[in-house]
Amino acid sequence: MRRAALALLVLLVAGCTREGSEARRPGTSPSTATAAPAAALRWNVLLLTIDTLRADHMGLYGYRRATSPRIDAFAREALVFDRAYTYWPKTLGSFAALLTGRRDSQTGYGKAHPGLLDFNPTLASVLAKAGYATAAVVDNGNLARENGYAKGFDTYQEVWRDKALATEADRGRAISQAGLAFLQNADRARPFFLWLHYVHPHAPYTPPAPFDTAFMDAEARSGPRLPLVGGFHGGLPKRWAVPGQDRLGYYVAQYDGEVAAADQEVGRVLDGLRSSEAGARTVVILASDHGESLGEHGYYFDHGRTSSSPACAFPS
Repeated sequence: MRRAALALLVLLVAGCTREGSEARRPGTSPSTATAAPAAALRWNVLLLTIDTLRADHMGLYGYRRATSPRIDAFAREALVFDRAYTYWPKTLGSFAALLTGRRDSQTGYGKAHPGLLDFNPTLASVLAKAGYATAAVVDNGNLARENGYAKGFDTYQEVWRDKALATEADRGRAISQAGLAFLQNADRARPFFLWLHYVHPHAPYTPPAPFDTAFMDAEARSGPRLPLVGGFHGGLPKRWAVPGQDRLGYYVAQYDGEVAAADQEVGRVLDGLRSSEAGARTVVILASDHGESLGEHGYYFDHGRTSSSPACAFPS
């Protein structure tokens, strides 16, 4: 299945939805939600993407753990999509679709061409042609410039190439810091498109303190014991195994810790946007490229087969 558990958030001063989309106002049922008026032209656009994020591990979708307080607060001001589907449950194919709005039959994406071919117009290239300043700060080697994902961006920062950023947490903070600097220095006379991509909660699940212990409750110390396996089916993948930890509950708790770490970084960026001059005229979209399997169908800590998760979008 290509159904994915994604997260998607959009902050608008005046929002719009397509007729028939699965969107609602917080506190309303899908049947009572109404389409908002069309957005003004030439608004700034801020795209925040979080790799491998399951919507059902976020508070706004009813998750029991407090993994996403900042995103949950954002959702209360916004439209929420109750259903969303990834086009491809892997990063390369998902972003080929997300950045172009095209199917693989149109983009040429596939095993023979696992990247974004240059003939495709992208969101960044279309906006750049319209006069937008375009910038991206991303963390995932699949999104490397040589794979075509930098098309249309004036600047494209690949934080995994910076040897000074030794950990995923370091790279996450660097992405937020670069985004905040861009927002503070944005040219008021020129609209912008800024894309920030965080790789956590992608495996291996190694959340920074205090999130590494935040969800180590009784549930985290329970659950089935997983045998070590060479792949991702039937047990704990050897490549992700932590010595002395073989219970499913531990790895789910660490995944949740990584969701919380990403949530904190998103909160930093949203705070910076709100305090900047750009805040009043910026559309913010938060999305995931795909979900993650945490034991469903005997598939552990990976995605691409039977991954599942929903998404949401919001205007303030």
